[in-house]
Amino acid sequence: MIRRLRWKACCKCNGRYLSEQLWLTYASLLATFNIEKAKDDSGRDIPISDEYQEFGFISHKTPFECWITPRSHGHRQLIEEVNLLNK
Repeated sequence: MIRRLRWKACCKCNGRYLSEQLWLTYASLLATFNIEKAKDDSGRDIPISDEYQEFGFISHKTPFECWITPRSHGHRQLIEEVNLLNK
């Protein structure tokens, strides 16, 4: 007789809470801020290099400059209110 394995509620992945929190954090950042390439003195975009830094099995994008600005005046006020609450 073949028995079927059944997943019970206790067997769910514990990392699901972390993934939900990360998703909410990234969604909030993208909804609140404009993330753009940095500009030089003449207003042209500064290109981002395709280079990576390797640390054994892990690789990271080489640091680059960017502009992170609030999307609107309302977003700016929200950010300032949160900063006041955290002081």
